Amino acid sequence: MEQLFDFHKMGFYDSALYFKKKKTPLRRTQSYEIELYVTERGISYIDENKYPHKMGNILVCRPGMLRQSEQRFACYYIHFTCLDRVFEQKYLRNLPVCMRTPDFEKMRTCITDVAECMATEGKENLFYVSVKLLNLICALNKLQNQQCNENTKYYNLRQNIYQAQAFIQKHFSEKILLEQIAKEAHLSPNYFLAVFKSLNGTTPNRYITQVRLNEAKKRLVNTADSMEKIAEYCGFDSQAYMCYVFKKILKISPKAYRDLYRKIL
Repeated sequence: MEQLFDFHKMGFYDSALYFKKKKTPLRRTQSYEIELYVTERGISYIDENKYPHKMGNILVCRPGMLRQSEQRFACYYIHFTCLDRVFEQKYLRNLPVCMRTPDFEKMRTCITDVAECMATEGKENLFYVSVKLLNLICALNKLQNQQCNENTKYYNLRQNIYQAQAFIQKHFSEKILLEQIAKEAHLSPNYFLAVFKSLNGTTPNRYITQVRLNEAKKRLVNTADSMEKIAEYCGFDSQAYMCYVFKKILKISPKAYRDLYRKIL
């Protein structure tokens, strides 16, 4: 079987670690760049179009695009070249630059599976890594089709939900009640719950857990903080509960996650 992809870089990216200025340098992409954002701040400019960073947003940049970002942001990413022009034209070229996943954890898993497979299999066995990337591309094509057909019943309430998500991003270290975030969205708790789930594909409680989990993952990789300190900062009731969440959602302990991704990055 001929090689389908040439892999360049992948992992977790925090712009604050690389650029102290507000804007990153303007550059032209040399390969495909797929990014899943985990923060509610920052903006990407791609071919002069503006794409605000929102948790769950996916950017797909094709080779030759001009891009630049501003403000601090963080995302999972994969950079690769497709070596099969027929495959590229059919499954990559028509993907929109920006999409929003209703299932953040599923999409995150699709992306990190590629990086984890590269870490375990290495470049000596790219077949398995390519299979993981094919799975991601398949998920992106399915998402594109779903969003073309989705019911926009609550479309006019998206700004309300964005306000609630911004509140969660700011206060994830604290105890957050449904009534609090519903108030931020100017909706009753029950109606807010229905709207939030319809637009995000998950409940507010699971979203809060995911925000805390994402922050914990960043701190595990980018700091030397103890597990106890990270758990407290991220709003988990205890170190033991943080460990439980990691194992339930990621199927890996916080320590193992730290060890694995430090090798990749």
